[in-house]
Amino acid sequence: MLPTRHLRRFLTSRPSADCRSRRPTLAALGLLAALTFGEGATAQDPLVYSNGPFLTVPWSPGDYGAKSVMQVHPPIQHSYLGYEASWPYRLTDQFTVNSVLQIREIEVFAFHYDAVPYPVPSCLGVFLSIWNGNPASGSPAQLIQGAGNSVNLVGAPGFIVANALTNIFRMDDYFPDWNRNVQSIRVTLPWPVTIGPGTYYLEYSLMGASGLLYTPPLTTPNVGTTGDARQRVPGSGYMDLWSGPHAFSQGLPFNFYSSCCPPFTLPGAITNLGGGCSGASLSVAGAAAVGGHVRAELSNVNPLTFGVIVLGITDPNIPLLACSCTSHASPDMLLLGTDYELQVPTVGSLAGAELFFQGAQFNLSGTSGTTACNLGLQFDLTDGYSYRLNVN
Repeated sequence: MLPTRHLRRFLTSRPSADCRSRRPTLAALGLLAALTFGEGATAQDPLVYSNGPFLTVPWSPGDYGAKSVMQVHPPIQHSYLGYEASWPYRLTDQFTVNSVLQIREIEVFAFHYDAVPYPVPSCLGVFLSIWNGNPASGSPAQLIQGAGNSVNLVGAPGFIVANALTNIFRMDDYFPDWNRNVQSIRVTLPWPVTIGPGTYYLEYSLMGASGLLYTPPLTTPNVGTTGDARQRVPGSGYMDLWSGPHAFSQGLPFNFYSSCCPPFTLPGAITNLGGGCSGASLSVAGAAAVGGHVRAELSNVNPLTFGVIVLGITDPNIPLLACSCTSHASPDMLLLGTDYELQVPTVGSLAGAELFFQGAQFNLSGTSGTTACNLGLQFDLTDGYSYRLNVN
Protein backbone atom coordinates (compact mmCIF):
# COMPACT_ATOMS: atom_id res chain seq x y z
CA MET A 1 0.00 0.00 0.00
CA LEU A 2 1.39 3.37 -1.01
CA PRO A 3 0.99 6.30 1.36
CA THR A 4 -0.51 9.61 0.35
CA ARG A 5 2.34 11.84 -0.75
CA HIS A 6 2.46 15.59 -0.39
CA LEU A 7 5.47 17.87 -0.64
CA ARG A 8 6.19 19.41 2.74
CA ARG A 9 7.71 22.85 3.06
CA PHE A 10 11.12 21.55 4.17
CA LEU A 11 12.94 19.36 1.67
CA THR A 12 15.31 17.59 4.04
CA SER A 13 15.66 14.43 1.98
CA ARG A 14 17.22 13.91 -1.41
CA PRO A 15 15.86 11.75 -4.22
CA SER A 16 16.99 8.14 -4.24
CA ALA A 17 20.14 7.09 -6.03
CA ASP A 18 17.96 5.32 -8.59
CA CYS A 19 16.02 8.51 -9.23
CA ARG A 20 19.22 10.51 -9.60
CA SER A 21 20.73 7.96 -11.97
CA ARG A 22 17.80 8.42 -14.35
CA ARG A 23 18.04 12.21 -14.39
CA PRO A 24 18.77 13.33 -17.97
CA THR A 25 21.61 15.69 -18.76
CA LEU A 26 20.87 19.35 -19.41
CA ALA A 27 21.76 18.70 -23.04
CA ALA A 28 19.03 16.08 -23.22
CA LEU A 29 16.61 18.32 -21.37
CA GLY A 30 17.43 21.06 -23.84
CA LEU A 31 15.57 19.02 -26.45
CA LEU A 32 12.44 19.54 -24.35
CA ALA A 33 12.57 23.34 -24.42
CA ALA A 34 9.35 24.81 -25.79
CA LEU A 35 8.22 21.19 -26.10
CA THR A 36 5.09 20.45 -28.10
CA PHE A 37 3.92 16.89 -28.80
CA GLY A 38 1.28 16.17 -31.43
CA GLU A 39 0.39 16.40 -35.05
CA GLY A 40 1.03 20.12 -35.45
CA ALA A 41 0.33 23.25 -33.46
CA THR A 42 -3.09 24.88 -33.51
CA ALA A 43 -4.15 28.41 -32.65
CA GLN A 44 -4.81 28.68 -28.94
CA ASP A 45 -8.39 29.24 -27.88
CA PRO A 46 -9.48 31.88 -25.36
CA LEU A 47 -9.87 31.08 -21.68
CA VAL A 48 -13.45 30.12 -20.78
CA TYR A 49 -12.99 28.77 -17.23
CA SER A 50 -10.36 29.08 -14.50
CA ASN A 51 -10.61 27.18 -11.24
CA GLY A 52 -8.48 29.81 -9.50
CA PRO A 53 -4.95 31.19 -9.10
CA PHE A 54 -1.73 29.96 -7.56
CA LEU A 55 0.26 33.13 -8.33
CA THR A 56 0.53 35.41 -5.29
CA VAL A 57 3.30 37.92 -6.13
CA PRO A 58 3.72 39.28 -9.69
CA TRP A 59 7.17 39.58 -11.20
CA SER A 60 9.18 42.62 -10.16
CA PRO A 61 12.61 43.81 -11.39
CA GLY A 62 15.44 41.92 -9.72
CA ASP A 63 13.45 38.69 -9.31
CA TYR A 64 13.83 35.58 -11.45
CA GLY A 65 10.10 35.43 -11.95
CA ALA A 66 6.72 35.69 -10.26
CA LYS A 67 6.01 33.88 -6.99
CA SER A 68 3.52 31.39 -5.64
CA VAL A 69 4.12 31.71 -1.90
CA MET A 70 2.90 29.22 0.67
CA GLN A 71 2.31 30.85 4.06
CA VAL A 72 4.13 28.83 6.70
CA HIS A 73 3.88 31.47 9.42
CA PRO A 74 0.78 31.98 11.60
CA PRO A 75 -2.09 32.37 11.39
CA ILE A 76 -2.42 30.22 8.24
CA GLN A 77 0.52 27.81 8.70
CA HIS A 78 0.20 25.86 5.47
CA SER A 79 2.41 22.77 5.36
CA TYR A 80 2.44 21.52 1.76
CA LEU A 81 4.06 23.16 -1.24
CA GLY A 82 2.21 20.77 -3.51
CA TYR A 83 0.49 17.43 -4.01
CA GLU A 84 1.87 14.55 -5.99
CA ALA A 85 0.48 14.15 -9.49
CA SER A 86 3.04 11.60 -10.71
CA TRP A 87 1.48 8.49 -12.22
CA PRO A 88 0.00 6.26 -10.74
CA TYR A 89 -1.06 8.93 -8.22
CA ARG A 90 -3.94 11.05 -9.54
CA LEU A 91 -5.42 14.41 -8.55
CA THR A 92 -9.06 15.37 -8.99
CA ASP A 93 -11.13 18.50 -8.42
CA GLN A 94 -14.65 19.54 -9.28
CA PHE A 95 -16.17 22.33 -11.38
CA THR A 96 -19.80 23.30 -11.91
CA VAL A 97 -21.68 24.24 -15.09
CA ASN A 98 -24.91 26.23 -15.05
CA SER A 99 -26.06 25.92 -18.67
CA VAL A 100 -23.42 24.80 -21.19
CA LEU A 101 -19.62 24.67 -21.39
CA GLN A 102 -17.47 23.57 -24.31
CA ILE A 103 -13.89 22.48 -23.56
CA ARG A 104 -11.33 22.33 -26.34
CA GLU A 105 -8.11 22.67 -24.33
CA ILE A 106 -7.25 21.71 -20.74
CA GLU A 107 -4.35 23.21 -18.78
CA VAL A 108 -2.94 21.83 -15.54
CA PHE A 109 0.20 22.78 -13.60
CA ALA A 110 3.10 21.01 -11.89
CA PHE A 111 6.62 21.52 -10.56
CA HIS A 112 9.46 19.10 -9.89
CA TYR A 113 9.93 17.48 -6.51
CA ASP A 114 13.69 17.91 -6.67
CA ALA A 115 14.93 21.05 -4.93
CA VAL A 116 17.09 21.90 -7.93
CA PRO A 117 16.27 24.24 -10.82
CA TYR A 118 14.75 22.69 -13.94
CA PRO A 119 15.52 25.23 -16.69
CA VAL A 120 13.33 23.58 -19.34
CA PRO A 121 9.94 21.80 -19.44
CA SER A 122 10.13 18.17 -18.39
CA CYS A 123 6.67 16.58 -18.58
CA LEU A 124 6.68 13.42 -20.72
CA GLY A 125 3.25 12.03 -19.92
CA VAL A 126 -0.26 13.29 -19.17
CA PHE A 127 -3.39 11.28 -18.38
CA LEU A 128 -6.72 13.17 -18.37
CA SER A 129 -10.31 12.38 -17.53
CA ILE A 130 -13.46 14.46 -17.14
CA TRP A 131 -16.10 12.59 -15.16
CA ASN A 132 -19.81 13.38 -15.03
CA GLY A 133 -19.83 12.45 -11.36
CA ASN A 134 -17.53 11.93 -8.42
CA PRO A 135 -14.94 9.25 -9.35
CA ALA A 136 -14.46 8.51 -5.65
CA SER A 137 -17.97 7.07 -5.49
CA GLY A 138 -20.14 5.29 -8.00
CA SER A 139 -19.24 4.69 -11.66
CA PRO A 140 -19.38 8.01 -13.54
CA ALA A 141 -18.82 8.23 -17.29
CA GLN A 142 -15.52 9.50 -18.71
CA LEU A 143 -16.26 12.24 -21.26
CA ILE A 144 -12.99 12.88 -23.15
CA GLN A 145 -13.08 10.66 -26.22
CA GLY A 146 -9.84 8.71 -26.63
CA ALA A 147 -8.52 9.69 -23.16
CA GLY A 148 -8.74 8.25 -19.65
CA ASN A 149 -6.70 7.36 -16.61
CA SER A 150 -4.68 4.71 -18.47
CA VAL A 151 -4.00 6.60 -21.74
CA ASN A 152 -0.86 8.72 -22.08
CA LEU A 153 -1.93 11.60 -24.32
CA VAL A 154 1.64 12.41 -25.31
CA GLY A 155 1.72 10.93 -28.80
CA ALA A 156 -1.91 9.77 -28.67
CA PRO A 157 -3.67 10.22 -32.04
CA GLY A 158 -5.33 13.61 -32.39
CA PHE A 159 -4.09 15.06 -29.09
CA ILE A 160 -1.59 17.92 -28.86
CA VAL A 161 0.31 18.37 -25.60
CA ALA A 162 2.21 21.63 -25.06
CA ASN A 163 4.58 21.92 -22.09
CA ALA A 164 6.09 25.26 -21.05
CA LEU A 165 7.57 27.00 -18.02
CA THR A 166 5.32 29.63 -16.44
CA ASN A 167 8.20 31.41 -14.65
CA ILE A 168 6.04 31.33 -11.54
CA PHE A 169 8.16 29.83 -8.77
CA ARG A 170 6.62 27.83 -5.93
CA MET A 171 8.20 28.64 -2.55
CA ASP A 172 7.34 29.26 1.10
CA ASP A 173 7.68 32.38 3.23
CA TYR A 174 10.05 30.65 5.66
CA PHE A 175 12.87 30.00 3.20
CA PRO A 176 12.10 31.50 -0.24
CA ASP A 177 14.01 29.98 -3.15
CA TRP A 178 13.82 29.88 -6.94
CA ASN A 179 14.13 26.14 -7.52
CA ARG A 180 10.57 25.16 -8.43
CA ASN A 181 9.48 26.75 -11.69
CA VAL A 182 5.85 25.74 -12.20
CA GLN A 183 5.18 24.16 -15.58
CA SER A 184 2.06 24.45 -17.70
CA ILE A 185 0.80 21.25 -19.34
CA ARG A 186 -1.82 22.20 -21.92
CA VAL A 187 -3.70 19.54 -23.89
CA THR A 188 -5.68 20.26 -27.06
CA LEU A 189 -8.40 17.66 -27.57
CA PRO A 190 -9.18 16.23 -31.02
CA TRP A 191 -12.89 16.66 -30.30
CA PRO A 192 -14.30 19.29 -27.92
CA VAL A 193 -16.17 18.15 -24.84
CA THR A 194 -19.54 19.90 -24.54
CA ILE A 195 -21.35 19.51 -21.23
CA GLY A 196 -24.61 20.75 -19.73
CA PRO A 197 -25.70 21.71 -16.22
CA GLY A 198 -24.12 19.81 -13.36
CA THR A 199 -20.98 19.24 -11.32
CA TYR A 200 -18.08 17.51 -13.06
CA TYR A 201 -14.63 16.30 -12.02
CA LEU A 202 -11.31 16.82 -13.75
CA GLU A 203 -8.81 14.07 -12.93
CA TYR A 204 -5.20 13.91 -14.10
CA SER A 205 -1.83 12.26 -13.63
CA LEU A 206 1.59 13.24 -15.02
CA MET A 207 4.97 11.71 -15.84
CA GLY A 208 8.19 13.72 -15.58
CA ALA A 209 11.57 13.36 -17.28
CA SER A 210 13.02 12.66 -13.83
CA GLY A 211 11.81 12.69 -10.26
CA LEU A 212 8.25 13.45 -9.19
CA LEU A 213 5.81 16.12 -10.34
CA TYR A 214 3.68 17.99 -7.82
CA THR A 215 0.79 20.40 -8.39
CA PRO A 216 0.62 23.60 -6.32
CA PRO A 217 -2.75 24.15 -4.66
CA LEU A 218 -4.90 27.20 -5.22
CA THR A 219 -3.16 29.95 -3.29
CA THR A 220 -4.60 33.23 -2.00
CA PRO A 221 -2.75 35.25 0.65
CA ASN A 222 -4.17 34.77 4.16
CA VAL A 223 -6.69 32.15 3.02
CA GLY A 224 -6.67 28.66 4.53
CA THR A 225 -9.43 26.69 2.78
CA THR A 226 -9.27 26.99 -1.02
CA GLY A 227 -11.32 24.02 -2.25
CA ASP A 228 -12.04 20.33 -1.83
CA ALA A 229 -9.71 18.47 -4.21
CA ARG A 230 -8.63 14.89 -3.62
CA GLN A 231 -5.69 12.61 -4.42
CA ARG A 232 -6.10 9.00 -5.49
CA VAL A 233 -3.44 6.90 -3.79
CA PRO A 234 -2.83 3.46 -5.31
CA GLY A 235 -4.02 0.81 -2.91
CA SER A 236 -5.73 3.31 -0.61
CA GLY A 237 -8.34 5.12 -2.71
CA TYR A 238 -9.15 8.82 -2.62
CA MET A 239 -7.75 11.07 0.12
CA ASP A 240 -8.68 14.68 0.87
CA LEU A 241 -6.02 17.28 0.17
CA TRP A 242 -5.36 19.19 3.37
CA SER A 243 -2.68 21.56 4.63
CA GLY A 244 -1.44 22.78 7.99
CA PRO A 245 -2.36 22.01 11.60
CA HIS A 246 -5.87 23.32 10.95
CA ALA A 247 -6.34 20.77 8.11
CA PHE A 248 -7.41 23.36 5.55
CA SER A 249 -8.98 21.73 2.47
CA GLN A 250 -7.22 22.63 -0.77
CA GLY A 251 -8.32 23.20 -4.36
CA LEU A 252 -6.32 22.78 -7.57
CA PRO A 253 -5.56 25.25 -10.35
CA PHE A 254 -6.67 24.33 -13.86
CA ASN A 255 -7.99 26.15 -16.91
CA PHE A 256 -10.31 25.35 -19.82
CA TYR A 257 -10.11 26.98 -23.24
CA SER A 258 -12.50 27.08 -26.19
CA SER A 259 -13.51 29.32 -29.08
CA CYS A 260 -17.11 28.73 -28.08
CA CYS A 261 -19.06 30.69 -26.86
CA PRO A 262 -18.26 34.22 -25.51
CA PRO A 263 -20.04 36.22 -24.16
CA PHE A 264 -22.15 33.31 -22.92
CA THR A 265 -19.07 31.51 -21.57
CA LEU A 266 -16.56 33.62 -19.68
CA PRO A 267 -14.02 32.97 -16.91
CA GLY A 268 -14.51 34.62 -13.57
CA ALA A 269 -12.75 37.91 -12.96
CA ILE A 270 -11.64 40.26 -10.19
CA THR A 271 -11.42 43.83 -11.50
CA ASN A 272 -10.15 47.04 -9.91
CA LEU A 273 -12.76 49.71 -10.70
CA GLY A 274 -10.75 52.64 -9.33
CA GLY A 275 -12.54 55.54 -7.67
CA GLY A 276 -10.47 55.77 -4.50
CA CYS A 277 -9.41 58.97 -2.74
CA SER A 278 -8.29 57.40 0.53
CA GLY A 279 -4.97 56.90 2.25
CA ALA A 280 -6.17 53.38 3.02
CA SER A 281 -6.14 50.65 0.38
CA LEU A 282 -8.24 47.58 -0.36
CA SER A 283 -7.08 44.31 -1.92
CA VAL A 284 -9.46 41.66 -3.24
CA ALA A 285 -8.20 38.20 -4.26
CA GLY A 286 -9.43 34.66 -4.61
CA ALA A 287 -10.89 32.10 -7.00
CA ALA A 288 -13.68 33.70 -9.04
CA ALA A 289 -15.63 30.52 -9.75
CA VAL A 290 -18.68 28.72 -8.45
CA GLY A 291 -17.40 26.89 -5.37
CA GLY A 292 -14.47 29.32 -5.12
CA HIS A 293 -13.53 31.91 -2.52
CA VAL A 294 -12.78 35.60 -2.11
CA ARG A 295 -10.94 37.63 0.52
CA ALA A 296 -10.99 41.41 0.91
CA GLU A 297 -8.38 43.14 3.10
CA LEU A 298 -8.26 46.80 4.11
CA SER A 299 -4.82 48.17 4.99
CA ASN A 300 -3.15 51.47 5.97
CA VAL A 301 -6.22 52.55 7.95
CA ASN A 302 -5.68 55.86 9.75
CA PRO A 303 -5.59 55.17 13.53
CA LEU A 304 -7.98 58.11 14.09
CA THR A 305 -10.62 56.34 11.98
CA PHE A 306 -12.22 52.93 11.87
CA GLY A 307 -12.24 50.76 8.77
CA VAL A 308 -15.27 49.33 7.04
CA ILE A 309 -15.56 47.05 4.03
CA VAL A 310 -18.61 47.84 1.91
CA LEU A 311 -20.14 44.80 0.19
CA GLY A 312 -22.75 45.46 -2.48
CA ILE A 313 -24.67 43.68 -5.20
CA THR A 314 -24.56 46.65 -7.60
CA ASP A 315 -22.03 49.25 -8.73
CA PRO A 316 -23.55 52.74 -8.35
CA ASN A 317 -20.56 54.30 -10.17
CA ILE A 318 -21.51 57.67 -8.63
CA PRO A 319 -18.89 60.41 -8.07
CA LEU A 320 -19.16 61.99 -4.62
CA LEU A 321 -19.51 65.76 -4.88
CA ALA A 322 -17.82 66.37 -1.54
CA CYS A 323 -14.53 64.76 -2.67
CA SER A 324 -12.87 62.97 -5.56
CA CYS A 325 -14.04 59.48 -4.52
CA THR A 326 -16.46 57.45 -6.65
CA SER A 327 -18.85 54.95 -5.10
CA HIS A 328 -18.48 51.49 -6.64
CA ALA A 329 -20.31 49.30 -4.10
CA SER A 330 -23.91 49.71 -2.99
CA PRO A 331 -24.03 49.67 0.85
CA ASP A 332 -25.96 46.40 1.15
CA MET A 333 -23.59 45.20 3.88
CA LEU A 334 -21.21 47.28 5.99
CA LEU A 335 -18.58 44.98 7.47
CA LEU A 336 -16.81 46.57 10.41
CA GLY A 337 -13.14 45.56 10.42
CA THR A 338 -10.29 45.18 7.99
CA ASP A 339 -10.87 41.76 6.45
CA TYR A 340 -13.71 39.67 5.07
CA GLU A 341 -13.66 36.17 3.54
CA LEU A 342 -16.39 34.32 1.67
CA GLN A 343 -16.56 30.70 0.52
CA VAL A 344 -18.83 30.53 -2.53
CA PRO A 345 -21.36 27.65 -2.44
CA THR A 346 -21.22 25.05 -5.21
CA VAL A 347 -24.55 26.07 -6.74
CA GLY A 348 -24.71 26.28 -10.53
CA SER A 349 -27.24 29.11 -10.60
CA LEU A 350 -24.61 31.39 -9.03
CA ALA A 351 -22.68 31.37 -12.33
CA GLY A 352 -22.20 34.95 -13.47
CA ALA A 353 -23.10 36.40 -10.06
CA GLU A 354 -21.22 39.58 -9.23
CA LEU A 355 -20.33 41.27 -5.94
CA PHE A 356 -18.73 44.67 -5.39
CA PHE A 357 -16.27 45.58 -2.65
CA GLN A 358 -15.00 48.97 -1.49
CA GLY A 359 -13.08 49.98 1.59
CA ALA A 360 -14.00 53.02 3.70
CA GLN A 361 -12.58 55.00 6.59
CA PHE A 362 -14.95 56.76 8.98
CA ASN A 363 -13.78 59.49 11.35
CA LEU A 364 -15.94 59.95 14.43
CA SER A 365 -13.29 61.79 16.45
CA GLY A 366 -13.96 65.17 14.89
CA THR A 367 -10.30 65.60 14.00
CA SER A 368 -10.14 67.35 10.65
CA GLY A 369 -7.91 66.27 7.79
CA THR A 370 -8.03 62.56 8.47
CA THR A 371 -10.43 61.70 5.62
CA ALA A 372 -11.12 63.17 2.19
CA CYS A 373 -14.90 63.53 2.26
CA ASN A 374 -17.12 65.56 4.59
CA LEU A 375 -20.85 65.27 4.16
CA GLY A 376 -21.55 65.96 7.82
CA LEU A 377 -19.84 62.61 8.39
CA GLN A 378 -16.12 62.48 7.66
CA PHE A 379 -15.14 59.48 5.53
CA ASP A 380 -13.38 58.39 2.38
CA LEU A 381 -13.37 55.44 -0.01
CA THR A 382 -10.69 53.19 -1.48
CA ASP A 383 -10.74 51.84 -5.02
CA GLY A 384 -13.72 49.58 -5.65
CA TYR A 385 -13.54 45.99 -6.92
CA SER A 386 -15.80 43.73 -8.91
CA TYR A 387 -15.80 40.00 -8.10
CA ARG A 388 -17.65 38.14 -10.88
CA LEU A 389 -18.05 34.38 -11.01
CA ASN A 390 -17.57 32.35 -14.18
CA VAL A 391 -20.34 32.58 -16.78
CA ASN A 392 -21.52 29.34 -18.42
